Amino acid sequence: MTNYAYLDKILHQQFLGDTPISKFLFDRLIKKGKLIKNKPQENKHVFITGLARSGTTAILNDIYSTNQFASFLYKHMPFILSPRIACLATKLNNNKPILKERFHKDGIMLSTESPECLDEVFWIKSDENYFSKNLSTDFSIDEKYLNAYDYLLSCFTKYQNKNRLLVKNNNNHIRLSTLSKYFTNSIFFIIFRDPIYQSLSLLNMHKRFTKLQNKDKYILDYMNLIGHREFGKGARKFSYDNKVIKKNKKFHINTINYWLEQWINCYSWLLKKKLFLQKNIYFVSYEKVCRDDEYLNNLYSILKISKNNPTILDLKNKELDFCEYEIDTSLKEMSYKIYEEMSNLPFEK
Repeated sequence: MTNYAYLDKILHQQFLGDTPISKFLFDRLIKKGKLIKNKPQENKHVFITGLARSGTTAILNDIYSTNQFASFLYKHMPFILSPRIACLATKLNNNKPILKERFHKDGIMLSTESPECLDEVFWIKSDENYFSKNLSTDFSIDEKYLNAYDYLLSCFTKYQNKNRLLVKNNNNHIRLSTLSKYFTNSIFFIIFRDPIYQSLSLLNMHKRFTKLQNKDKYILDYMNLIGHREFGKGARKFSYDNKVIKKNKKFHINTINYWLEQWINCYSWLLKKKLFLQKNIYFVSYEKVCRDDEYLNNLYSILKISKNNPTILDLKNKELDFCEYEIDTSLKEMSYKIYEEMSNLPFEK
């Protein structure tokens, strides 16, 4: 982000921001989407979602490394709303990809060839009030947007000469009910992780990115352009239509309890929706994926591909002194009850 030249920043703003160019490209997707209306949805895509810091990026990279899937890649930026331009631009770019540790400083190495959550750009354009409110579960998606989104995914799949697309988008967990019923032949993985470790990771990322964004405003601008509002100065809560926690306490955003409360609201809502009963939705334990080879092999069996490459998954849960973080007892108990319930869900349908 900080390495972007002035021209790169201008291109990102023009193709992703609130501009005539981005509006034209989005409207074009809507028109193209009308052409596939009422056609049977055939693509067997794979959607990876869950609250941030659950392990979605690690699982995304592990599956993508099999070379069986297309995906949204860093090199497609900033032309996400125009698959043709995105793929043409990558062919013209002969620069050798260089691996670098991402800004999160969590050991995940990325290059221009790496997959990333970039399709949120589409959902930003579908909601004119996107930046003036929290992302909420209280909404419906117009069919014209679903058809256009389907067209967008199909194009990126086709231009990469693949049959399936791998989509990682943490925000998609609030759209699961609709997306899973539209993309009936696709598979949806909801990733979850030990609530204390995941909440601590969210807290650390919030502090880190707030500091980075105070030093370099463009990091915040970039994250807003692609809809990354999980943490940092642009952080916004998700709003769920369930009342799990009685609001007798208000936790500060710089405490682990703030993030643990979000964890509880997120995963309790997903359980309440009984999404695990749908044949194409699976709850995936990040701890089990990293520790249990049989569990990991089952995940690949669901995808109908074999695990023929070394896993790059790494569990970074270190022993913690829970007292150090002054974790609210009721939140801790509630979160582990939810965690246990998800862990005991049958993985195979």
